[in-house]
Amino acid sequence: TNKNPTDNCSPVKQDILEPAPEERVLQSGSPAEDTANERLGLGCCQVNEKHLVLLRDGRTLIGFLRSIDQFANLVLHQTVERIHVGKKYGDIPRGIFVVRGENVVLLGEIDLEKESDTPLQQVSIEEILEEQRVEQQTKLEAEKLKVQALKDRGLSIPRADTLDEY
Repeated sequence: TNKNPTDNCSPVKQDILEPAPEERVLQSGSPAEDTANERLGLGCCQVNEKHLVLLRDGRTLIGFLRSIDQFANLVLHQTVERIHVGKKYGDIPRGIFVVRGENVVLLGEIDLEKESDTPLQQVSIEEILEEQRVEQQTKLEAEKLKVQALKDRGLSIPRADTLDEY
């Protein structure tokens, strides 16, 4: 006969269905949060504090850390993308940002007392985007000159877009 394998199972107790300690929502400064941070090797990372995240593609995010797991997957709240060009910077509001852990290069807590003590000048979004475009154009032209100089000498380098990311 075709018997369902679960027919012989006893009913599941309700207390077994409670989330595991590491799956519970962590409150800032709670013993559960401290234990989870120690277990994950994240002694510096406090939930609900302002953090800077450097991503693999070079972008910089600043926001309030709301969640982090053992893979360094992050949820940031009130996030801004900070763009640096020379001695200037601009912040683009991004809102809630979910970051996959494999894209995180650096994660650090921001000292709110020292945050305003920066030698950099904050400019408008439009101005920083224009400065970034000019900087990227300058780099592209310099790269073209370098490739041409190597080509004139009989050397060639594969283009970056044809190489694997890893």
